[in-house]
Amino acid sequence: MTLTLQKSVVCPYCWEGWEPEDAVWVSRHRDLRGDPRLGVDAPLRFLPTRFNARGLAIDARDQVCTEIACPRCHLALPRAFLEFKSLFVSIVGAPGSGKSFFLGAAVNQLRNILARQFNLSFQDADPERNITVTDYENALFQQPNLDKPVEVANLIRKTQFGDGAGDTFYSVRYGTHERRQPRPFSFLIDTLPGHPSTEKAKRYGRIMCLYDNAGESYLPTRQDLFAEDMTAHLIRSKFLLFLFDPLQDMGFYREVERKSGRLESGVRFQSAQYVVLNEAARRVKQLLGGSPSTLHEAPLLVLVSKWDAWKGLLPELSAIEPVRPASSGLHGLDIPEVERASAMIRDLLNRLCPTIVQTAESFCREVRYMPVTALGTSPRPDPARTDSRGMAAEVIVPRDIHPRWVTVPFLYGIGRFGSGLVPVFKR
Repeated sequence: MTLTLQKSVVCPYCWEGWEPEDAVWVSRHRDLRGDPRLGVDAPLRFLPTRFNARGLAIDARDQVCTEIACPRCHLALPRAFLEFKSLFVSIVGAPGSGKSFFLGAAVNQLRNILARQFNLSFQDADPERNITVTDYENALFQQPNLDKPVEVANLIRKTQFGDGAGDTFYSVRYGTHERRQPRPFSFLIDTLPGHPSTEKAKRYGRIMCLYDNAGESYLPTRQDLFAEDMTAHLIRSKFLLFLFDPLQDMGFYREVERKSGRLESGVRFQSAQYVVLNEAARRVKQLLGGSPSTLHEAPLLVLVSKWDAWKGLLPELSAIEPVRPASSGLHGLDIPEVERASAMIRDLLNRLCPTIVQTAESFCREVRYMPVTALGTSPRPDPARTDSRGMAAEVIVPRDIHPRWVTVPFLYGIGRFGSGLVPVFKR
């Protein structure tokens, strides 16, 4: 089978551009170890001169190799990067904002909705490196007993930061200088039979690289020499997601409490959400060399989480996702409905917590606001269990988990930057 290769590949770790024939290969023989970029224990990278009949490189000890790597940073990447263009996406959120829950719910729902409604496959481009987000999915949707309450605090582990965060970055040495390259989750979005672009799959398919840092990576109080290396993906991404937990804002929380009565116990109010977004904006402007007043060109989607708890503040906002049948037999994203929801949420945030609106709109030229709920229901306190603070632990019944709108931000971004993969309806 003849492969259609891209003219140029962009590395998802160091973002260097190179031609497919410049890819280095990862040695398979156990004696061929020691790489100048990755250390003495890493398999040696090499530029091959011999190939087998299937086009796989043969190393110096006659072993057939299957992995390729970037010629600059030497980090291994799926061979699909040679065939498909990349779509870089960044997600930002403060510590405790619920990014892990959102990612687990969104990835699970995308696997289903893209195939069912858009004739698109959504697969792990790199299953080994996607294991973290797969664990998030399993925690939410693969519980052995759907009716047994589970503690929310123990459901998904927090994204790590610092020395224990080896699963979120790679250490790469360039001479005497060390850099930490972010480690994205990567998903291959490809056309299935019946999609209008099936005959041009290699042109229209995309590898979505999703970058997720721990919220602490954006706190200006953390003096990390590698902080800007690890968050430089912000300037490469086609669109940015910022997950905002409104129940951690006192003004918003009090309004919900006034409208609907008691909410979750032990809520923690914090201003770190504004600080994180502001710090992300500062780094982007610094890396791009613009003035503090320069607006970033990539769209920013502000995702207002825990919609199930605050939906009473905007009862006219429909929980039905804005996906409509198209004449082609597929479905499309209803952009006017997304815009209508965005306008309503912006007005609500501007009234209850205007700082988040001001921070977002001083960061990016284009900002949209979307409601999301990863669980679809609010956890309830279980008096029979106590958390680390001695309070009743929050539990949820797995059968009650029904995410809402978690796919919409991705459909919106893919629709705009995926060359026709997701149809969109406009006014």
